[in-house]
This record gives sequence, structure tokens and C-alpha cells, in this order.
Amino acid sequence: MSSDTPPTGTVVKPAILFETALILVAALLDRVLETRVGARLHPDLPLVLLGMAVAAPPLVFLLWILRSAWRPLAELREVMDTTVLPLFRGATPAELVALAVAAGVGEELLFRGVLQPAVAGWTTPWVGVAIVAALFGAVHWVTRVYALVAAVVGALFGAIVLVSGSVIPAIVAHALYDMVALGVLLRAEPGAGR
Repeated sequence: MSSDTPPTGTVVKPAILFETALILVAALLDRVLETRVGARLHPDLPLVLLGMAVAAPPLVFLLWILRSAWRPLAELREVMDTTVLPLFRGATPAELVALAVAAGVGEELLFRGVLQPAVAGWTTPWVGVAIVAALFGAVHWVTRVYALVAAVVGALFGAIVLVSGSVIPAIVAHALYDMVALGVLLRAEPGAGR
């Protein structure tokens, strides 16, 4: 391995811990902001199926990104291939699943479960969706395009939480998307089939 090549799998365990810690952050903020996230966490089969369906559009978009010749998307793929994905290579399937589940639960509890209703309480429900989606995009800044994509996906997740009255579909959609996306991206050779 050359000195400029990042070591493989270096961020998986810390990332799992960070995403899991977001659950605690969400719980603390929920208590302070009195957003009652627990009242929107009753899983049932229709909500889980809704979450699975909501994961489909971002996954289709991911496939388009992987095949698109549009320069900003090609630049995004280059950054992912050379900078981000090497940090996850060498991770076991169980670690990738744990990371996807931790991100789905931690990020959705924080963003859609606590922050979205808090902002909506100060503004309106749809403004809450928009502001929190923009924040979600900002904290996922890898490139400008990636931040924009994350914000759009965040708006989708926020809308489904608002419409369903439950955070469960967003948790399921986020975790499923991350699981499939990590699997697809890590199986592909850099630049292969593009």
C-alpha cells in the first residue's frame, strides 16, 4: 500500500460508534426540546413496508449516478472511489450492516425524529422538512453535488415522516439505502462499468 493510499476499513468501527452515539444525542435533545420522538416510534408492518418502498427512489438515483456521464456526477464518483470508499474496504458484511442500521436509526432519530418537529414547532411542518433537509445535506458534504443529493433524500425522508406520523419509515429507508449502496459501491471496481 502506498503512503498516499488510506488504510482499508479505518473508519468502520468509529463510524458505527459515532452513529450509535447520535441515538443518545437524539434522546437528550428530545428531552430538552420535548419533541416526544418515542410517540412516533411504533413499528408495524405497513410502516416498515413503506420505508422499504421509500428507499427505492434514492437507490434508482444511485444507479443513475453510477452510469451518468454528467461531469459533476463523474467528479462525485471520483471522490467516492479515491477518498471515501477506501476507508470502508475490508469491512466485513456484518460491520457494513451494523453501520447502515446505526446510521438509519441514529441519523433519523436526530434529524427527522427530533430536529424536524422542533423546527416545525417554530415555523411550519413543511418549512421544518426543508430546513432539516438542508441541514442534513450540509452535514453530508463530500462534494456540493453529494450535499444536494443528501438534502433531497433528507426532504423525501422528512416528507414521509410528516405524512405517516412515524419515524419508522425513514429509519427503514435510510438503513436499507445505506446497506445496498455500501454493498454496490464496495463491490464495484473504481471506474468499472461506468
